[in-house]
Amino acid sequence: MKIFYIVVLLSAFLFASEISEAFGDLDGDGKDERVVVWQDSDLHRVLQIFKKDSENKWIKWQEFSNVIMKSDEGGAMGDPFEGLEIKNRVITINHSGGGGRFEWGYTYKYRLDLKDKIWKLIGVTVNMLDKNVKDQNLDYNLLTKKAIYKVECLTEEANKCKNIKNFVFDVKNNNQINMNEIKLGENKLIVPKYNEKIYY
Repeated sequence: MKIFYIVVLLSAFLFASEISEAFGDLDGDGKDERVVVWQDSDLHRVLQIFKKDSENKWIKWQEFSNVIMKSDEGGAMGDPFEGLEIKNRVITINHSGGGGRFEWGYTYKYRLDLKDKIWKLIGVTVNMLDKNVKDQNLDYNLLTKKAIYKVECLTEEANKCKNIKNFVFDVKNNNQINMNEIKLGENKLIVPKYNEKIYY
């Protein structure tokens, strides 16, 4: 069993390729961590976080296998993963996709809670475009429990769309999602007054 396990690990490592990388301080100790997104031969993607040890060598600190979309999940627009960045201890991951008249985009923000030592989703921005009808935007801050919803109409047919500018609302049942438990695109938020369902 041990031999088989080692072979599997080596196989996964040999066929994985690095597709994105970013550096930044994630735990507030003044030292940069290294964040890498890997993809294996089955298109599965993993985000790993590395810290330097006492010998100044990178060692794996954290791993998340559920926060990066596969290359075939972007629809006709191709690979949805646009990259990642680190700023103010926050890991920001961008995805976009679609095809024809429809386009979508997701920006997820994750941060380590220094008190309970759990990585959490702290913010998300959703863009949904129907080129014939409307352009929708939702910016949701899970820390303040507030969201801003906007709609720009692209049609003159009043029964199909209504312009909405910066509708701010409190999110009921606000639950911060742990980074290792999030299921991209399956989390629902309902915009009050307009009863619009937004998935992120």
